[in-house]
Amino acid sequence: MKEMIIQLNGLSHQIYTWGDSSLPCLFMIHGWLDSGLSFQFLAEELAEQFYCIAPDLRGFGKTEHCLDPIGYFFEQYFCDIHDLLNQFSAHKKVFVLGHSMGGILLSYYCGAFPDRVEAFINLEGLGTRSNRTYEAPDLLRNWVLSRGQLPYKVFLSRQDYKTRFLRRNPGVPDKKLEFIMEGLLRKLPVEEQWTLRADSKHFMPSPSPFFPSELHPFLKKTRAKCLVVVGTHSHYLKWIGVSTWSRMALKWRFRHLRRFQLLFIEGAGHMLHLGDSQELGKVVIQFLNSSEKMR
Repeated sequence: MKEMIIQLNGLSHQIYTWGDSSLPCLFMIHGWLDSGLSFQFLAEELAEQFYCIAPDLRGFGKTEHCLDPIGYFFEQYFCDIHDLLNQFSAHKKVFVLGHSMGGILLSYYCGAFPDRVEAFINLEGLGTRSNRTYEAPDLLRNWVLSRGQLPYKVFLSRQDYKTRFLRRNPGVPDKKLEFIMEGLLRKLPVEEQWTLRADSKHFMPSPSPFFPSELHPFLKKTRAKCLVVVGTHSHYLKWIGVSTWSRMALKWRFRHLRRFQLLFIEGAGHMLHLGDSQELGKVVIQFLNSSEKMR
């Protein structure tokens, strides 16, 4: 693994890379409160065939925080991702992989720039909770009033963080969690206390409602072949309002994609890239090397 700092839209971004830069580029976009460093173990399985590039998105990990008190918005990430792709592969189509929020971001990006992406692996980027129209006024009010009201989360020890992390993501090996914590936590001056590297403004509520139908035009315009990967033990579907593990329900959610494959990984949780990285690596390599039509 190598590390570098690049400038994207006025902010210094931490970038992790694996593999030889002469290989085809695979951009790996992490989820909320995560870091590009969490792709370490998956990237190790891919680095012989792909040049893996994983940023810490703005305000996460070791990337600079924005000074704007009103927080962060998806549109900013689209600009950062677009410029990142252009810095490393300006004239060739690329492969992209996104986990959770990273998968959601790339779902929009692939539709907005269908000529830039050859293939897309979506690791549990299944959307977020759907709002109702009548909630819009309260969402806007809560967002306005939340400015400057969100203190940093404090952990009494590294073990305290690990306990909370594993409560939501059971099964992540201790060795892997210890490794990625370097990209997730920073030490506080108070003895043994830690906090997240992520900017506390990421905890601000959204100012506007989300409706799954907003994504449909982007899926329709996507030309990349897509692989959607879901862990059978993930809490994520229940969180977004899908109460049962239904292949039909998920196929319906992604029905507007021209070419996609849905894959369940038995026993995997939401952080499936931190589980059996070797097995997931085989899945990714097989998919990216395949020229067969999905569906």
